[in-house]
Amino acid sequence: MPHESHGGGWITSTQVLPIPAPGARSKSNVTMHKLLSCFLILFLTACPGPSDTSSSPPTDGKTYANPEIGAQLQYPEEWTAVENTRAPAGIVVSLFPLDRSKGLNLPLDVHGPGDLPYLSLWPGGLGTEPPAGRSMTWAAAEEPLPQLNFAVDEEQSTVFQLADGPPWAYLIYPADHPAGWREGGFVFAQYRTDELTVTCAGADGTAKAMRGCDPLGGDIVSRTGTVDAASRETVNAMLASITLTEGDGKSTEEMIRVTSPGPNTEVSSPLEFSGEARGPYYFEADFPVRLERADGTVVATGIATAQSEWMTEDWVPFTGRLEFVVPDDARGYLVFERDNPSGLEEHARSYRLPVVFSRR
Repeated sequence: MPHESHGGGWITSTQVLPIPAPGARSKSNVTMHKLLSCFLILFLTACPGPSDTSSSPPTDGKTYANPEIGAQLQYPEEWTAVENTRAPAGIVVSLFPLDRSKGLNLPLDVHGPGDLPYLSLWPGGLGTEPPAGRSMTWAAAEEPLPQLNFAVDEEQSTVFQLADGPPWAYLIYPADHPAGWREGGFVFAQYRTDELTVTCAGADGTAKAMRGCDPLGGDIVSRTGTVDAASRETVNAMLASITLTEGDGKSTEEMIRVTSPGPNTEVSSPLEFSGEARGPYYFEADFPVRLERADGTVVATGIATAQSEWMTEDWVPFTGRLEFVVPDDARGYLVFERDNPSGLEEHARSYRLPVVFSRR
């Protein structure tokens, strides 16, 4: 479901100023020495030290927040945040510059265009090979790493590097299980690389075409280019703004199972649905359900009603029915919302089932 939410590093070098040699202290030299010493002190105290302020959160811009996946972050005004639902990964969030919206294959995974700076959240994980080329674990990285507000699995998380060493992307696995995330959920962040060239060579150093390149078979992939500094600052600031809410150890899929309708099934009015959910998904024996258009507009609302005792940790069957006027959209979502009387984000859950609106 596409949806947009609204809401630099200092490199310092200190040049040591020349101090007159002992024995050469004329009045003018002493005066000059004092002036130079004062200037040096002012210079050193006025200039910021070599901290990575590129990782500071943006002071203005927009905020993306989704309690279902327990994630929130800030991003620039000239960027956009797009949600997609991709089975079996669930909700995937892609953030990228607005002026690059056309022609992108969403959601953005770990193999986006090299000249595109972006950040993506994959709470449900993704079964694909990581980018080939030079890389090392987060734990082994010697270069300064982006600042984060959550603990990282340092052995599983990866720093991807150009052939001459600079990092161009990060595959980050949280050390703790955030709300609504599976164990394989991750954050992927990529800087823009200008003049990017990707080459392949066999184990013996012989050049090979990329189409026939087999990194898993021993071929070596090399990336060369120049990382754009402005995109690095922007992406690092976004990474620094991410907050993840630790969950109760269960993903949404571990709390609710929909039996009918199935994913991408044609639906018409009246729409009858059924399934089962864990007891904590209910409150007073029911939970809310809504039917949405692809853009998030609500078409109909109703409730799922427990068919047996709901005050349990076990699975409890539910049924329900929605009547609606078929919208013009071809596709939509049937959303099963956890009843959350506490209002706390860490308890929020919703299961989004893609459906096709029948024209018959």
